[in-house]
Amino acid sequence: MTSTERENVGTVADLHESASRMTGLADFGTDDYSDGLAVLLDSYARDANLTSLGRKVARVGLRGALAARLVSESAWVAHPEHAEVEISRPIFVTGLPRSGDDRVAPAAGG
Repeated sequence: MTSTERENVGTVADLHESASRMTGLADFGTDDYSDGLAVLLDSYARDANLTSLGRKVARVGLRGALAARLVSESAWVAHPEHAEVEISRPIFVTGLPRSGDDRVAPAAGG
């Protein structure tokens, strides 16, 4: 292991700090996820037996999700009126990541 390799994926606090540095934002909104994130991080450390690459990949994914949360929260704060937009005909498109399901919505009139 080199001096730059992590021995774990990280902590909730250091993932928050990393996502904040990456985006320049600090407001994660309501803290209704930190307990679950802590459980996931504990499970990674205790059960996953991740390689160095596995730890990096897991960290990048979690940091990306936290960065997305920061950007989303920032947009809601900047445009609270969007919460008042009526959605009269919701269409739910679901699929596996990177499967192209986001291309179905325009074809379905969404």
